[in-house]
Order: sequence, then structure tokens, then C-alpha cells
Amino acid sequence: MKSLFKSFLRKKDEASVEGLNHVSNLQSGDMVELDNDFSLPGLLRGRTLEVVQKTLYEYEDSNEIEWVLKNEDSTVVFLAYQQDDGEENLSFSMKLIPSDVESIFNMDEFSTVFDDEHSSILTEINPIEKYSEWLGKRYSRTEFAEQGFYHKTGSVSGQGEAFDYFALRSDCERFGIGIEVWEGGETDVFASINQPLSVIKDYWGQKTS
Repeated sequence: MKSLFKSFLRKKDEASVEGLNHVSNLQSGDMVELDNDFSLPGLLRGRTLEVVQKTLYEYEDSNEIEWVLKNEDSTVVFLAYQQDDGEENLSFSMKLIPSDVESIFNMDEFSTVFDDEHSSILTEINPIEKYSEWLGKRYSRTEFAEQGFYHKTGSVSGQGEAFDYFALRSDCERFGIGIEVWEGGETDVFASINQPLSVIKDYWGQKTS
């Protein structure tokens, strides 16, 4: 068993959950235990993940907290919380490496995401095994070059790092693709899956003195 997982167990034994009963209260060092639900990808199903960082994305009309999580294998997953019309949902995301982006998508089709002259629809999706549970069959663009600022500290402090945001959503609305284009042209691509808040089975607060 990996040492990180041992630390999970130790922290859970010592942790206090007082005041930690909702995802919005998570801080670095806290942990979440996910349900053993087959709607979750295997990477998340029944797993305990530790919050290693809390960051913030600032947009013109909203701010969005993102939690960086690690499981016992040190795999990084990103978590965002959404509330809409009284429904509470989570978005789990994984970052795709460039070679995987090229394997999953038809790149001629993918390039239309950055073309403001036409709507962008992705239909040629190759669900390679590593991400097969994270991908939909067809995506439509929902956001085009929305300017944002990334704050690594988790709060609005200074201007932050500027980027342009592009987003696509699957027809079933369960899956998404997020794209961040940073100054200088560096591009990050994420595959996401939406889940109800109820998939969090338990919360574990960080050890307090």
C-alpha cells in the first residue's frame, strides 16, 4: 500500500468533521470520500481524495473555486461546485496531455473550436481506454474566448494569470471539454464529468491542534 494512502487513513482517524459538511467548505488538507457508484469513473469510484490546493477562476460575471485533488495513487483530479435552480452538482475534470488530445479528437474538427465564424461541433471522438469513462459521443461549443484570470491562492489577489476560456458540452449534458489558452499560446485541455453532490459520501477535516 502506498504511503500516501496510509496518511489518508491516519488523518481520517484523527480528523474532526465539525463544520465540514459541504463541498464549499473544503480547504487544503481536507479529504472527501466518494460513493461506490457506477456512474463515477473507476478513478473516482469509492475513492478517498485529498485536497492539495484551492484555487480560483475569476470571470467578468462570476468567480469559480476549483479544488485540486489527489487520490492514493497521486493522480490529480480537479473539482468544481455548481448550483443552478436549487440543484447542486459537481464537475470532476482531468487534464489531457497533448498526445492524448490528438488521439481522442480529429484535429481538423477540433480546430473549429477556436473559429468564431462558425459554430463548433465535435462528432469524431475516439474514446481511448484511459479516458473512456470521461468522454461523450458528441460535443457542441458553449463558450468562446471568455477572458478569465487564474488565482493560485484561491482568492482574488492582484490581477492573476490571464487566459481565454473555451467550453463544449455533450448532447447528454453529462460530459464537458474545457480549454484554457494562456498568454504565449500554451493550451490546456480538460475532460470533465458532471455528478450530483450526493456522490460525496463523507468529508474528513484536516488535523487541528
